[in-house]
Amino acid sequence: GFGMMVNDIFESVSKRAESYLLTQVITNGHENVLKHSCLDVLKCARLSDWVNGVRYFWGFKQSFFNRVKYFYYALNAGTIRQAIKSIKPEIVHIHGLGMSIKPFIDVCEKEKIPYVVTLHGLIGLDESVRCASWDKFYERDFLIDAEKRNIPVTVISTGMKHRIEKSYILHESKNISVICNGTNASYGERQVTSCEIDLKKKYGLSNEKIIVAIGSICERKNQVQIVKAFATGLVNTSCHVFMCGKDCSNGFVQETINETGLSNRIHMLGFLQKELVNQILDQADLNLVASKDEGFGLSIIEAYAHGVPTVTFSDLDAVTDLFNEECMICVDSRDDASFAKAIESGLVREWKKDFIYEFAKAFSLENMANKYIEVFCQIT
Repeated sequence: GFGMMVNDIFESVSKRAESYLLTQVITNGHENVLKHSCLDVLKCARLSDWVNGVRYFWGFKQSFFNRVKYFYYALNAGTIRQAIKSIKPEIVHIHGLGMSIKPFIDVCEKEKIPYVVTLHGLIGLDESVRCASWDKFYERDFLIDAEKRNIPVTVISTGMKHRIEKSYILHESKNISVICNGTNASYGERQVTSCEIDLKKKYGLSNEKIIVAIGSICERKNQVQIVKAFATGLVNTSCHVFMCGKDCSNGFVQETINETGLSNRIHMLGFLQKELVNQILDQADLNLVASKDEGFGLSIIEAYAHGVPTVTFSDLDAVTDLFNEECMICVDSRDDASFAKAIESGLVREWKKDFIYEFAKAFSLENMANKYIEVFCQIT
């Protein structure tokens, strides 16, 4: 999800301004995505980068794997430096924080290149995010320093901004602005001419309603609570649940489905290409987001763009930005019974698809790109 969103931001901003993308991933590059090879990393690294790499490798009490990653991050500063020297950007847009991002910020600081940091989540304030402690420390220290120095930071939800202010800065921040994620908001206007995956035909459904849950199957996304909610027996409406996403739970969610006898109602479809997910959303009646922590919840606005309402928990960061009583049901309590009752309410309610389509337009990629451009213009 993070990679897809960064790519959407890059492509939508590129329509308004000349843009180039440099990632941590080794890639051959294409068009405006910069080439980034192992040889490039070695060739561009300075002696100071090697010294930092050795210092990171031996200086952090982390696993061997993490220390190797830190060593690579330090060497990668040379590639970043070379890219900035070659392109001469007016501004650098950095996504995320952590030791992998530190070289980007260090190079920008040294070369006096204006930059803005966008956070898609808070690794230091979410126990379910598995990363090294030094990555979490770096996030905390940078955000405290950025507020003091008025370094521009954007976050993808109002809830994230409030959490930073409460846990890190301890007062209202003036350097942090909220720019919600965007999606293709025109699905409600298109004519669907073909469908590669007809759920009702494939699963022998007739009048049963279709529920979707989109995202990697993992502890943080908490799909297991969807299963537990159905196991309460409080979701009485005839319906089927389709989970779309790579299974990162080592089979735990599927085991729970089997143990609760719900394998005939809850189906795991695995990772699907974006177009197939769109086809499934075209058929859906309700979207579920059960995440324990969610910086934004991209699947919510993706569902909105197809006229599909969402049931989710009220403590998620983006609920303040995404809530409309005509589009969403919020659950205040995180117990299974409350969640199940909210799902049942969502299934029996008559939703206004046209209203949801229109509401989604506020979260279009174009609107999102325009807001980033406004931030860039204020900096430069």
